[in-house]
Amino acid sequence: VAEQARQMIFGQYGEETYSRGLNVYLTIRAEEQMSAYRALRRGIMDYERRQVYRGPEAYVDLPADPADLDTRVAEALSDHPANDELLPAVVLSADPKKVVAALQSGDSIEITGEGLKPAASGLTDRGNPKTRLRRGAVIRVLQTGGNKPFWTITQLPEVEGAFVSLDPRNGNLRAMVGGFDYAKNKFNHVTQAWRQPGSAFKPFIYSAALEKGFTPSTVVNDGPLFFDASTTGSQPWEPKNYDGTFEGPMPLRRALARSK
Repeated sequence: VAEQARQMIFGQYGEETYSRGLNVYLTIRAEEQMSAYRALRRGIMDYERRQVYRGPEAYVDLPADPADLDTRVAEALSDHPANDELLPAVVLSADPKKVVAALQSGDSIEITGEGLKPAASGLTDRGNPKTRLRRGAVIRVLQTGGNKPFWTITQLPEVEGAFVSLDPRNGNLRAMVGGFDYAKNKFNHVTQAWRQPGSAFKPFIYSAALEKGFTPSTVVNDGPLFFDASTTGSQPWEPKNYDGTFEGPMPLRRALARSK
C-alpha cells in the first residue's frame, strides 16, 4: 500500500515528492490492512498444507562438536531469513515420530504428531532422497494450534495471491494486499497482474450473436473447433470447454446457462 501511494504521488509531483514535506492520507486503516494481510497468508498457507512436500530448502554439514553447533546453525540460516511467522530451522535429528530442529534464536524445538504430517513423505525410508529430512536439512517451521500451540513443518508457498476490499458506497479502498510477502516479491498482484478472463468474455460473444440475429432458441453445435494460424493471424487456436467435453447441438439459452 505504501509503495502504491508513493508511485501515485511521484506521478503527480515527480522528484518534489521527496522535498515538499507532503502529508498523504489514505482511506485504508492499519488494523483492516493487517487483518487482510493475515487472512491472505492464512489462506495461502492452508492451500500449501494440502500440497506435496517439496523437501528442505538446503542441506548443510553440521559439526560433531556441540560447542560449534550454534555458530554453524546461525551461518546456515543467515541465507534463509524468516518470512514473518514462517521460521527457518536446521534439523538436528529426524525419524518418523519426532524431528528436533534448531531455530535462528539458538532454541531447539521438537516436532511431533500433527506437526509432522505435512512432511511425512520426507520421513520415510522409501521417500525420495532429495526430499529426505535428515540431520542438516534446512526446513520451515510454523507455530500453530491456537490455545494449544505446537510446531509444524511447512514450506514457503509457490502459489501467490491478492486481496482487495472496496467500499461499494464510495469506491474507497479498505485494504489491499498485493502478495504473500512484499520483502520477497515487490510485484503487486492487485494492480499489476493480468487476470485470466475465464467466462467473463462470454457475454460479449453471446451479445454479438444476438446482434447478428440469433435468438435464445437458435440451435448451435457445441462441438470441436479449430482455427489455423492463417485465420487467426497468429497462433493456431482450438477453443474448448472448461471440462474438455462437447455436448453437441443445443439452444443458445442452454449453451449460455451451461457456460459453453
